[in-house]
Amino acid sequence: MAEGFEINGTAVTAQVDSMYTGSLLVYSASIKKLGLAKAAAATHTRFFPFTDAGVTEKEAPAARESFKRVGLGSAKPKVYFPTPGVHEPDGLFDATVGLELFRNKVLTLDFHDMTIAIGFRIWV
Repeated sequence: MAEGFEINGTAVTAQVDSMYTGSLLVYSASIKKLGLAKAAAATHTRFFPFTDAGVTEKEAPAARESFKRVGLGSAKPKVYFPTPGVHEPDGLFDATVGLELFRNKVLTLDFHDMTIAIGFRIWV
């Protein structure tokens, strides 16, 4: 579990999942707390083949996804919500963050010091 992630400026506790190919999946227990009830009512869906042996999640636009106030993800961020086939963590954390959020970033997970660092690639 990690702290420092934000959705639309609101703090999110999250697990980092390097096999999750979406950006930020907000779990049912945290939708209201994070002010995302309207977004969670979305009808548009996306299939994730590597999550829970393949599941469909609801997809909605987000204003901003960030880590310690630094924007992550794409210029048009998407937030995801579970459907009945998605395993939920019983309130242990608000969300899962995945590869889409770290696109063109360098993610360092220092398990010894229990820290996360996110850097930006410099293309030369």
